[in-house]
Amino acid sequence: MTAVNVALPEIGADLRLDRTALTWAIATYTLFFGGLMLFDGQLADLSEPAG
Repeated sequence: MTAVNVALPEIGADLRLDRTALTWAIATYTLFFGGLMLFDGQLADLSEPAG
């Protein structure tokens, strides 16, 4: 999250996005990152040896 917040002004300037669009960018990144963490956790559980 910190990386996105730090880069947000430059992202907005480069893509000519307003404040509302930047808010959506933060929300999308957060949801995607959280989902990816859940998927990776499940993948790690499946790769553990049985026993």
